[in-house]
Amino acid sequence: LASITDPGSDGNLSVAAIEGTNVLSTGESGGTKFLREDGDGSCSFQAIPSTFSGLVVFNGSSSTPTALASFNVASLARNATGKYTVNWDTDFSNTNYYVLAQASDTDVADNDRILTVRSIAVGSTTVLIRNNSSAATDGAEHITIAAFT
Repeated sequence: LASITDPGSDGNLSVAAIEGTNVLSTGESGGTKFLREDGDGSCSFQAIPSTFSGLVVFNGSSSTPTALASFNVASLARNATGKYTVNWDTDFSNTNYYVLAQASDTDVADNDRILTVRSIAVGSTTVLIRNNSSAATDGAEHITIAAFT
């Protein structure tokens, strides 16, 4: 989180943060919310859905992935180029949960990625990322892995 500016006479609160940043909301009910960019240059807070069970947003462009935001994540590992495992802090009761993942880069000419969920265990999830142009395994600057029950 870069900065928070107290509301002025207009009552607006200014927040400068990276998309996906975990922000504790004190002015609203519902506890922890995530800041999201709405596509039109504005931002809004999004509550964690009740069925939401785990999330990690990270930079996967280096050999050591850097988490930018996370929820229910014990650790994050880069197993090989383009292959990442999220170890959940609280295990799922079974493997009947679903995983959504996305990846993007700022390199517009080579931004297409194909993501495959390679394994789902009660305590972890592994995904594989490929470059759509070359089919080679590849990292990405912005990777999101979310789990839902």
